[in-house]
Amino acid sequence: MNESINVHLKKKIVPFWNRQVDPVFGGYYGYAEQNLIPNKLADKGAIKIARILWAYAALYRHYQEDTYREHAKIAYDYLVNHLYDKTWKGVFWKSAYSGQIINDTKHIYAQSFAIYGLSEYFLATGDPEARDLALEIFWVVETKAYQPEKQAYGEQFTRDWRQMDNRLLANNTALPAYTTNTLIHLIEAYTALFLAAGDEQVRQCLQRLLHLFHNKAYNRDENHCYIEFDGNWGPIDNGVSFGHDIEASWLIDRAMAAIDHHPAELMGMTRAIAENTWRRGYDNGVIASGDAANSPLVWWIQAEAVVGFLNHFLKTHDPDYLVAARQTLAVIMTKIVDHREGGEWYWSVDRSGKPLEDFGISENWKANYHNVRMCLEILQRGDML
Repeated sequence: MNESINVHLKKKIVPFWNRQVDPVFGGYYGYAEQNLIPNKLADKGAIKIARILWAYAALYRHYQEDTYREHAKIAYDYLVNHLYDKTWKGVFWKSAYSGQIINDTKHIYAQSFAIYGLSEYFLATGDPEARDLALEIFWVVETKAYQPEKQAYGEQFTRDWRQMDNRLLANNTALPAYTTNTLIHLIEAYTALFLAAGDEQVRQCLQRLLHLFHNKAYNRDENHCYIEFDGNWGPIDNGVSFGHDIEASWLIDRAMAAIDHHPAELMGMTRAIAENTWRRGYDNGVIASGDAANSPLVWWIQAEAVVGFLNHFLKTHDPDYLVAARQTLAVIMTKIVDHREGGEWYWSVDRSGKPLEDFGISENWKANYHNVRMCLEILQRGDML
């Protein structure tokens, strides 16, 4: 199976993203329609550019092929030269296709992915500028966003770091003060930064963040994560996001391993979250993306479930989770993958595999991060699928 994953990654996923390079204005095109034609005038978001940076840097670190380093450098240059705020630090939300900033909001979710991408670029290339820039963003997050009196990170800010309503990540009419989604990706980012920089302050902040997640985001009674919170950490959404849950389970395991910190409450939490996802959110290779029994299949949820179930199998040796990983991967390959010449993965399909028409193949919330990472995790964890 590993050889087929290797072929899929290098012959299916990578070529699509190579064609998204913007040779005129730099970076990568912000959107590609379902007809696979890029929209050369689409906005370019910091989250997407940072995710592309991470993906190509990770590819270069794994394969050591110069083409991946070159493509990572394209994303790196755009992030640094257009999306990074040299005055107030941190990355802007998005630019126009030309590189002109059109939304100068600072969101911690975007800062997280900038740290993640820059850290991976350093790990892949050894470029100290990338590590130092990641540390600079880390410090601005810690000094401007962390609220020790509430044990929380504010999420949305003006360019000069004055807090504002968290509208960019709101799912409901009630605006959340805090989201589990942002906490997950801060953990992911700080883990990568610690591996890149070995900084003791990063380690301490990551350890604190892991316990913050356990104490605030984890529903101990139901063994899943809350989704959104008010300013007093009261949950404002009764739903369950199985995709975020299974993603959190393995990313927190990785964070604990990185800093060699394995308290029983965190170990128990990641195990319980993975097992709850398997019991309540999984059915023959399909991970529920909503409350309805016929909820659509979503590309990133399926990809994170493969990694999460494989991770849980390697921890517990319970064969049910290896079966789940294999079945979920099979559903991806038959229904999520766009089998047209030049295609990649669909954002979302119905249970029969018909693509939903509301989403592009590439856009500011869909890059090559989830599926490249899934493939690399499979390759790096042994030939099991």
